[in-house]
Amino acid sequence: MYRVGFQPIGRPASTLRRVQRHALGLLFAILAAALAAVAGYAFAGADDVRRLVVGLAAVAVAAWLATLSASAFRRRGR
Repeated sequence: MYRVGFQPIGRPASTLRRVQRHALGLLFAILAAALAAVAGYAFAGADDVRRLVVGLAAVAVAAWLATLSASAFRRRGR
């Protein structure tokens, strides 16, 4: 039988899951910060309705990514 999945020798699966979860949390935090910067630039030059729409959309996606990032860093009670 072949095993589906990969687990390096010497590392428990729970450690690998925790590292992956923290890496995803960091990625989501960076993306949220980048989108928050886009929203800031869009609102700074808000002389056009299109920039306001882009700013609002960027804020919404940044908030969603921030909640994903926070949930990735939250401790699991197991």
